[in-house]
Amino acid sequence: MPHIRIVDYVANQGGGLRFVVELVGKLLKIPGHSFDLVSGGQALERYIEVFNEKKISIQIFKDEIAPTKAANGSPFLVPDVVGADADLIWLPWAHRHLISELLAKKTVATIHDVILLRHQNKIMPLLDEFTRKIVARIIDGETAVLSQLLNWRVPIALSSHSTQTDLLTLFGQAGQSNLVPLAGDHKALETDSVVSLVGLPDRYIICPATVFPHKNHIALITALGRCSKRLPLMLTGPGTSELPKSTSGYGGHINSAVANAGLVWAEDVWGLGMLPDPIYGAVLRRAELLVMPTLGEGGGQFPRIGGANDRSSCCLFRHPRYA
Repeated sequence: MPHIRIVDYVANQGGGLRFVVELVGKLLKIPGHSFDLVSGGQALERYIEVFNEKKISIQIFKDEIAPTKAANGSPFLVPDVVGADADLIWLPWAHRHLISELLAKKTVATIHDVILLRHQNKIMPLLDEFTRKIVARIIDGETAVLSQLLNWRVPIALSSHSTQTDLLTLFGQAGQSNLVPLAGDHKALETDSVVSLVGLPDRYIICPATVFPHKNHIALITALGRCSKRLPLMLTGPGTSELPKSTSGYGGHINSAVANAGLVWAEDVWGLGMLPDPIYGAVLRRAELLVMPTLGEGGGQFPRIGGANDRSSCCLFRHPRYA
């Protein structure tokens, strides 16, 4: 029986984690194959929590060495021992996972985007000094990881033509990559019929995005301020509930954009934070419009799919990939 080992020390909240969890749930139903997961740190905690919520049973191996060494933004050094007893290693979020040439011979990787590399000139000025240093190390690490994967001809699954084009532009090659589109019968987000949305306006716009410059919140907020007739804007995702009090970094820039646009928190703009799926589903369903003015997306493609599946919502995208 072929045994596939999944290795991921990232598990980004939102689209990245959702991608792996939902796909693992489907993979486990394939007869004649077995799977397990290697992870550690906060990524492992998130996996355990979500797997339990989704009632997904998979053997998990804990590795705290790799995430500890990568805490400063350095790449995760995947130990060769993870290849033991495995027929195939799958890196579902390969960007920061550095493997040896020996391990590369039995590895397949998934890459959704190269946002940091492509848009670093727009991203870095909006970060505070501490975050900028970490992101600089992440960019260096991603560059090294992608260079190795491409040069060693590791099979790579890409979720968009745009990412393949970016690889050609940045590295002069796309290696052994193939497009695996996210089309198909995507499961709609669960919506709890008893969820109460007391306190929220009856009509509003929703922007599901983590607090990071490539999400382009400032452009959206600036545009909203220029509208003579506008709906309130609901910001959801990690870090959005802290935005009204943010004074530095990208959060501080967003806060300044709200003030400069003449908008008021909890009236014109709301920061709802990272919502559980049933609550997020209810908030999405009531929304008049889902807006993502992003510079580029990886796991952020999944809120788009969720919005498209919800007949009551409409999706808008600035990025040409979604035009």
